[in-house]
Amino acid sequence: MKYSWEFKLECVDKYKNGEYIATPGKTRNQRITFLHQVNKWAKNYDDLGINGLKHSSTNKIWTPEKRFELVAKVLAGNSITS
Repeated sequence: MKYSWEFKLECVDKYKNGEYIATPGKTRNQRITFLHQVNKWAKNYDDLGINGLKHSSTNKIWTPEKRFELVAKVLAGNSITS
């Protein structure tokens, strides 16, 4: 399930202040999993700030020139990141 960064920030604030966080899950395992996720959000927030809670965009918009460059790299046997 995806949560908004505002909801994540609210949960992190409550977590850091020791307040109760209402979990969306109904079973014990869902609640435990959610609390582990809040812990991860808190670590991301400590490391990266507010950007650590926002969704990253995986769909990139490539210009035709950049696409050609990347295809040429792959055809030459290199990786896109090298």
